[in-house]
Amino acid sequence: MLRNNKGTILPIAFLLTLLVLAFASGSLVKNLILYRKLQFRNKAYLCTQDTVRLVQRYYTVQSRLNRGIQVAYWTKTIAKLPAIYAAAEATHQTLILTQQIYHLSYLKNVAKSKYCNWKNTGQFVISTPVKLVVSTLLKRDFDGSIFFRDKWKSYLLFTAKEPMNITRDSFAISTEFTLVKGVITHSFTLSSKEINTEALWKLKQLAGL
Repeated sequence: MLRNNKGTILPIAFLLTLLVLAFASGSLVKNLILYRKLQFRNKAYLCTQDTVRLVQRYYTVQSRLNRGIQVAYWTKTIAKLPAIYAAAEATHQTLILTQQIYHLSYLKNVAKSKYCNWKNTGQFVISTPVKLVVSTLLKRDFDGSIFFRDKWKSYLLFTAKEPMNITRDSFAISTEFTLVKGVITHSFTLSSKEINTEALWKLKQLAGL
């Protein structure tokens, strides 16, 4: 009888062990997916925060360079002495060149930073705070200063990877910037919202991503 009892108990114990292991494995997979999802969303919002910081810096630097360009232009325009004209002209051209170089540097930084890659922020390279002539060339006024947009929109794309659900867990953050003009330094107000998956895929199709 003891052998039979043991023979009956062992298979049951084995089945119970398998069930416990299966339950534990299922919980482990769920926890892993949850961890990946939290990590994914946290990185996405860090990317957004970093991108907005770069935009803020862009407004500050470029608006201050704008003022310098305007001052240099009017100085050389009204200058009577050749030495003053030459200095103002050199300053004017240097500031214009600096402004263009900074714009290219901004595009490079916004396309790839600590928390982002070009797939996340590609639209920020296309849609910029200032008006362009073509591609990356800044559009300028008669005095050489650039034109800030009164309003402009962009978005960041975040595509989930396995083991997350690619369709359900992917999302985008849309942003709208409104110019706030200052005497020397410009800034902006920002409104943003998370876009659902259906709208995300439409955006990705439009962006060709």
